[in-house]
Amino acid sequence: MNVPTQRGYTFRPDPSSLRERSLTSLVRAAIISVHRHRQRGFKAYEHDRDVERVLRAAVEPTDTSDVDGGLGEIAFSYVAALTAVSAGAAVLARALQVKFGRAASVSVLSVAMPSAAWLGEGKPIPVQQGQSSLVPVTRNKIGAISVLTNEMMAGPNIEALMRAAMIEATAPVLDASLFSTDAGTPELEPDGILNGVAALPASSGTGYDAMVADVGSLAEALAGASGAGAPLLIASPRQYTALGFAPRVPYPVLQSAALVPGTIIGLVPEGIAASVSTPRFETSDQAVLHTADPASNISDIGAGVMASPVLSMTQTDSTALRIILPVTWARRNASAVAWLQGVNW
Repeated sequence: MNVPTQRGYTFRPDPSSLRERSLTSLVRAAIISVHRHRQRGFKAYEHDRDVERVLRAAVEPTDTSDVDGGLGEIAFSYVAALTAVSAGAAVLARALQVKFGRAASVSVLSVAMPSAAWLGEGKPIPVQQGQSSLVPVTRNKIGAISVLTNEMMAGPNIEALMRAAMIEATAPVLDASLFSTDAGTPELEPDGILNGVAALPASSGTGYDAMVADVGSLAEALAGASGAGAPLLIASPRQYTALGFAPRVPYPVLQSAALVPGTIIGLVPEGIAASVSTPRFETSDQAVLHTADPASNISDIGAGVMASPVLSMTQTDSTALRIILPVTWARRNASAVAWLQGVNW
């Protein structure tokens, strides 16, 4: 007897749906971390298997390379959620991903291979010496503390509020630091990708012709690194708007509010090494915080100085949620970044 073979369509999960699900798990983990601090044994979202894995990540740190564990996907989802408001997050998502493991730093190989040559039948292949160097990438992190009243935590919109708070706390810092000309501080923050890169001269013209000339200058400067991947442009809001009205721009364009008017950056993301780990959450309902930026220690016992102003979680019936996002980067190819300032269009 012949049994008919059942045929049908194979459906693949929608990538955007997977990212949204992972980000939702991340937000729920933050909510649970607050509730569990106040109520031992608190349970919620038991149907979401990724929540507990995120909560365990604080004990077993995970970076974006841990795809098999599932947490790498969650870390990428957080970065993907930032891309709508952060060009820096979009660049890091496309960069060469590195894995630290238990190391405090790793070195990424930067190789400049010699050019290939045409060969005749039976002829020897020309041999040239390639250039290589090691680019160090060290662990860094950004952090923020949000104060939540217990009434806020009990409200029906806590997931939306928590999601917005997490994104708004980290996106501006990423852009301001990544697209900076400043040198980093050891054990604090990495170099900006524009550090040590001289700005190209902008076209002296105006309007569309000047735009074409300036984008062409960036393309020419990036030509040596374009074999690693396709270039993209990051522009200040004014220049992003102008590029949007151009008939055709040959590269993807992102906007960043961290750039001053007249600034446009061209880069090949694969020329940057990056690592983004799953955010960590810690809570306290008894902490006393110095509510300032920058903050200082609450007291200097030797000098007898107290920080001001301070806020007590116990006195205000609130909970402090600390968000730590391990993230770092390094420019591994000097020709992968070029930029202009003072453009006239």
